[in-house]
Parts: sequence; C-alpha cells; structure tokens
Amino acid sequence: MKRLLCAGCGCWCDIKRRAMLLNGVTATLFFNNSISTAQILSMSVFFGGNRMNSNYVTFNHPDENLGGLSNLNLDYPIAVNGVRMPTAEHLFQGLRYRSAMIQAATISVEHPISARRFAASKAFRDQTCERWRQNQLEIMEFCLKTKLLWNWVKFGRLLRSTEGKTIYMLSTRNEYWGVLACNDGFVGKNHMGQLLMKLRDELLSDNNEHLRTLTPPQHLDLKFLGQPIQAKDRRDHVRQVGIRTTEMVNALRP
Repeated sequence: MKRLLCAGCGCWCDIKRRAMLLNGVTATLFFNNSISTAQILSMSVFFGGNRMNSNYVTFNHPDENLGGLSNLNLDYPIAVNGVRMPTAEHLFQGLRYRSAMIQAATISVEHPISARRFAASKAFRDQTCERWRQNQLEIMEFCLKTKLLWNWVKFGRLLRSTEGKTIYMLSTRNEYWGVLACNDGFVGKNHMGQLLMKLRDELLSDNNEHLRTLTPPQHLDLKFLGQPIQAKDRRDHVRQVGIRTTEMVNALRP
C-alpha cells in the first residue's frame, strides 16, 4: 500500500483511500499502477482540497486558498499574557497540560504540526489535563477567538468571505474536528467547521463588540506558563486599526 507524508495535515495519509474517495475508475487505475501517487494527490486537491462553491467552502492545506481557516497557517500569530505564539494551534496544544515546563516546550516548537506531535508524545501524555480532555470544544473556541482578536482585519476578512456558506474542514482520518469526503458528500462531526461558522456569524452580527475583548472561561481555570490567563481588551486598538492594511496591524502586534 502506498503511503506518504501529507503536507496539509502532517499525518501519514493513505493514498489508496484518496483514490477511493475520488471515484472507482481512479481507484482501479491506481491499483493497476496506471496512475501515479503524484497524480492521485493532484486530483485529491482538485476534488477535495481548499475550495469554495455556492453552498459550502472546504479547507485542509494551510498554504492554499482559504488555508487561513486552518490553525496550522503561520500567518496568524497570537499572544497570551504577553507571550507571542506562532499559531492558535500552539495555544490549544499547550493548554493540554498544566505543567508550565511542558507548555513552554510546546509553544517553542516552530511548526504547529510539530507542536501537536510534541504535545501528544508518550513521554508526558499521561499528564494531560482532564479538563482539556472534557472541554476541548470550549478551549478550541477560546483559541479561535484569540486568533481573531490578534488578527482582526486579516482573519476577520477571511471569515466574512465565507458568509452564508457551510465550512468544512477536510481530513483523511479525523472525523471529530473535520469530515471525510465520500461519494455522497461529507462524513464527520466537523467540529472545527462548526466553531468557525459560529465565530463568523458572531462577527457578522450588528453587535460584535464582545469579540474585541477576550476573557477565558472561568470554570475551566486555564493556566498559561503557571499563571491564570488574563483578560484582554483590544476595543480601542481595533477601532484605531479600522481599515488599515495587514502590514500595519502586524506592526502593532506584541
């Protein structure tokens, strides 16, 4: 069976499965060695990669169109308690642990895929915070709001571009955060897509003032590098930014 590292999700994806997801003819050609792995990848991006139509948008690869919806995209840095991180994924994986040492090591990893793998390593997996296990959706929502707070113009524009459309995060194996493509559409819970749509709809509402401040859910007692996560109020900053370019926003980030 042919396997290779996927640039989009960072996992060892099954190319046989991609062929099956496209159609039966493609799968037959693949199994008969009449079509290459590279061609399968090319077609899988075309049929199931980042795209938009009249009813829905899909995303997977962080470096392609709509890739900013992914927490693996490095163009949306964030900050918590004055500490800057490359992505919201770093924060989500760091909050998996209460240990300040493990958190610091996780957020210091440059790439979000590597940070995810580091946080899931067997060396300290048994130290995973039970509240993180039980409240992943709420914690991820907090991370996405943090991403928007620090990237109000750029991420906000991307979310607005999906107005009225269902957002699906495509995956090759994760039916919890994303969906799997099949002949009849998509299969999976799509929790990431659901959270993004919720955030988008809040942003598009007449009153989105609450998104310009960020307070962690108190009942989760989130700690970051040994300290409680402090509330952040950027209302004045967002008003001043207005319609300035993203480059100017970057200059104002911590």
